[in-house]
Amino acid sequence: MDSSQEDQQNTLNFAEVAKAAKIIRAVKHPLRQRILNVLNEHEDISVTALYRELGIVQAVASQSLGIMRKEKIVVAKRDRHLMRYSINPGQIKAISAFTKNIILTDNLTSC
Repeated sequence: MDSSQEDQQNTLNFAEVAKAAKIIRAVKHPLRQRILNVLNEHEDISVTALYRELGIVQAVASQSLGIMRKEKIVVAKRDRHLMRYSINPGQIKAISAFTKNIILTDNLTSC
């Protein structure tokens, strides 16, 4: 491998790092983790049913869902006058693979 290829491998795309951090931050929050657990138990669920099940106010549920929707962690669809949410399995798999890779790499370099 020549030095230019090594330089490319050892540089970070800071825009990609920032995007990854936003995605991880979106799932790191304890309330959003609770929301994801509830969504995991249902194929999809309305905001009303979700905030009632969690015992939180609607605005808090909607704000958390909005953050996760922006990062494509959940998917929203309108059902008449209700918004229904479900997990985006592709994004969850990607997040899981990313975090496992980071942990694996960290474990390999700390040995």
